[in-house]
Amino acid sequence: MDIKSILLAIAAALFVWVVFLWLRALRRRPGLDARVITQLEHAGANLARDHPVEFFLYFPSREAADRAAVKVAALGMEVKVSESRGAKPWLVFGTRLMVPREREMARLRTLLDAIAAEERGEYDGWGTPVVK
Repeated sequence: MDIKSILLAIAAALFVWVVFLWLRALRRRPGLDARVITQLEHAGANLARDHPVEFFLYFPSREAADRAAVKVAALGMEVKVSESRGAKPWLVFGTRLMVPREREMARLRTLLDAIAAEERGEYDGWGTPVVK
């Protein structure tokens, strides 16, 4: 084996090791949904009770927002489409009465991200008032 091949093999091994460490670090950090739930808990929320959870998706056109709204409603949410201020001028505002659990919120994030991406939109997260 020549020196070039050896250096290339070392570089590839280092790259794989760095990616492995990065992925491991990502798994150890709490996800965004977990952090929101922790903030709710610190604010005194009763996480065993239903909360009126609000979801925000933004789209470049009314037509895209309307198409996305149908899909969001199919997830069991009440949906409103309205104009918004910003780079994406149409808001799909979904609400659902539910217990905010990390696994379910992460599942919904995945679904809403996909719905937004299909229509060149953006899922901007969720929020809820504190229910005691």
